Amino acid sequence: MKFIGNILSYIGLYFVYMGTIAQHQSPFGFHLEKAIGPVLIGILFISFGQAIVIKVAKADQAEADHQAAVAVANEDFEGKALYLRSFELDGMFIMNTDHRNLFSWEQYDRPGTDTIERIFYDATSATYPLIGLGGRGDIEFGIAAAGLSSDWEKKVRKGVQQCSLIFIVPLSTEGVMREVRMIIEEGALSKTIFIMPPDNHMFQFRGNVSFEKKWIDTVKIFDRELRVILPAYSKNGLLFTIDRNLCLDKTTDFGCDPKSMAKYINRLT
Repeated sequence: MKFIGNILSYIGLYFVYMGTIAQHQSPFGFHLEKAIGPVLIGILFISFGQAIVIKVAKADQAEADHQAAVAVANEDFEGKALYLRSFELDGMFIMNTDHRNLFSWEQYDRPGTDTIERIFYDATSATYPLIGLGGRGDIEFGIAAAGLSSDWEKKVRKGVQQCSLIFIVPLSTEGVMREVRMIIEEGALSKTIFIMPPDNHMFQFRGNVSFEKKWIDTVKIFDRELRVILPAYSKNGLLFTIDRNLCLDKTTDFGCDPKSMAKYINRLT
C-alpha cells in the first residue's frame, strides 16, 4: 500500500510539473488557464497518495508498538537494540523536519512528534529492532515503560544483559545514573553507544534549562560519582564509547540521516 501511495504522489508531481515548468519550456509559452487543471489534478493525486502513506505509517507504528510491548512483557531482548530513555521529561530534542524534500516525504512525515530516538530507530531497523525503555514523552513509537511496573529495574537489567546494542544519553538524573551503573556492573560497556545530542539545525532542545548546561553538570557528576570521563560539549553532537577503564574510547560524528547514522554506529561497534 505504501508503494501505491508513493506512486500516486509521484504521478501528482508529474501533473504539477506538466502544468508549470513544462509549459515554460514549450514553444507556446506559459498560460495560466492551462496550468490550473494539471496542477489541481496533481494536488489531488498527491493528497490521496500521502493519505495512503500516512495510513500505512500508522499501521506499521501500531505493530511496532505491539511487538515492543510483547518483548518487554516477556523480557525478550535477544537480537534487539535498547534505547534507555531518561525519565526526566522537562525537556526533549525535537527533530527538525524543515529540511525534508519532495522525494523523501515519508522519511520523517509521521504522526506525532519525532524526537532524537527516531533517527536511531530508523538507522537500526535493518539490523536490530529498537525498543525504548523509560519516559515516553510525545512520540508515536516504542514502549512506554515509565511507571509501568515496580519491576522496572529488573526489566532494564534483563534488557542490558540480553540485547545486542544499547543507546543512552548520559544525564545526571537518578534514573540514568542507575542505568549507567547497571551497564558497568553487567559488563555491557562494549555494546553501549553514548549519545551527545546535537543542538543545531537538525534538532532543537526544548526545556527549561539549556542542554549545554545539563551536559556540563553531567560531566562533573559522572566524574565524581561514577568515575566515568565524558567528552566536552559540542553543539554538533557526538556518538562515543567508554572503555572498561571508564575513559573515553572511540568517537564519531552524529549522523544527519538514518543512512549516515547507521554508518557511524558501525564504526563504534
